Amino acid sequence: MRTGTAFLLALLLPVPVLSQSLPSTYPSYYLAFTPTDSIDYGPMYPDQDTRDSIGTGYDNAHRRAKAIERYALKQQSTGFLHTVKNDQGRDRWEVKLTSGETTRLVPRVVSRPHADLTFEYYHSDRKLIVFRSQWSEGNGYVLFSRNDGESVRTFGPPAFSPSGKWFVAFNGDAAYSASGIQVFKRREEPASGEFDYKEVLTYRMDDMGVSDVRWTGEDAFRLEAYDYRIVRGGDERNFRHYKAAIRRPEH
Repeated sequence: MRTGTAFLLALLLPVPVLSQSLPSTYPSYYLAFTPTDSIDYGPMYPDQDTRDSIGTGYDNAHRRAKAIERYALKQQSTGFLHTVKNDQGRDRWEVKLTSGETTRLVPRVVSRPHADLTFEYYHSDRKLIVFRSQWSEGNGYVLFSRNDGESVRTFGPPAFSPSGKWFVAFNGDAAYSASGIQVFKRREEPASGEFDYKEVLTYRMDDMGVSDVRWTGEDAFRLEAYDYRIVRGGDERNFRHYKAAIRRPEH
């Protein structure tokens, strides 16, 4: 049994009821998985078909992201976002916050040294900018809040629950990037220097990835996961589907 598959199955085991307080290092939430049938997961973005069509013309992932960026900047109202000139890709963006102040995103600070931040989408209702971060090998994501100028690194773009209380970030590329799933919960009253959402769950997988997520309720979602093995000419993938429920451990 592959590592990722065994890990998911382990999460199906019941959480023990403890007669004393849980240690401070114990996770505040966990996911309960139930195998299920495949469904139509739907697009990540409203214009996903157009983005996919643009992407088919590029074998290189970073050049693909840059092409989608050129398209995306024309589709959304992004007057608060400006490219920094003559920066060689390192101090790439200036962002106007909702307060009227302007700040500069430095990729080596918010992501990694020599990273390049590529604009992907703006969630206007949450004042949240989604950047793809390209490294020398592999990639990740950076989410930037215009509310307070804070950012957070994620495995992938955010998929929000119906009310926006939660979001899930996921990725399936285990070669050079983090593969797995993250769950974030919205802070009720973010303190100074805190991002709007707090990471409450992180599951990293070795030879298993998550390729799709769709919320089915405020605390539950469906996901498509796969394990794979390297074969001549590429890799072979075996897809599985799960229901996932966000739960708190019993004290």
